[in-house]
Amino acid sequence: MTAKKPLSNTKVAFLQALGIITYISIVVLFAFATQGHDNDSPHFLAPLLAMSLFSTSALICSMIVFYYPIKLYTQKKDFKASANIVIQTALWLGLFVIGLVFVVAF
Repeated sequence: MTAKKPLSNTKVAFLQALGIITYISIVVLFAFATQGHDNDSPHFLAPLLAMSLFSTSALICSMIVFYYPIKLYTQKKDFKASANIVIQTALWLGLFVIGLVFVVAF
């Protein structure tokens, strides 16, 4: 049995950014799907749900971006590779956003 070849830092960063874009897309689709429902819930529920969604999203996005770099640093003490993955993830995410802007604009 052959050992799996580890992914490069660039591929890991790309997949992490793709995971964030996928997660955000799912949340947005859910928000649009539930937007037209009128209910008589108390007014304090909307901000409560919005803040809960924001907090949960921040946690999930942080886990997607930082789990592997922290694991890499704690197991291999490789700060440079860990920081490189985080920076590349941010760059990939920026490229995805720019690409989406171009798709929507044109």
